[in-house]
Amino acid sequence: MKLKNRTDLTFVNDCAEPLFVEVIRPTEKNIVISVIYRPPDRNLNEFIGELDQLLSRISKENKLVYLLSDWNINLLCHLNHHATGEFLELMYSKTFFPLITRPTRITEHMQSFSDRQHFYK
Repeated sequence: MKLKNRTDLTFVNDCAEPLFVEVIRPTEKNIVISVIYRPPDRNLNEFIGELDQLLSRISKENKLVYLLSDWNINLLCHLNHHATGEFLELMYSKTFFPLITRPTRITEHMQSFSDRQHFYK
């Protein structure tokens, strides 16, 4: 098994901090694994646009893909927050689905998903 650092997969406007690694498998589909951190003070709409471009590129490669991330997006707000809804629509349209489907942070006054989300394709 070989690993390849995918430095060609990055965000142009520095709206997130990614790391992409490809697992080279001679007899099976290669696997692309990413870790992405989006700081909470970065523009969410800009991030979604750039993520769309990245996922389109990766999808054309026909490889297994795992996205591990700290998006700093509360997915429970997708009905009330337009950008969050757009983020989920993007992920679903690229056939990425969350592995965490229930709130992971619950307090007396609120509940939310952990900021860390893992998507698979």
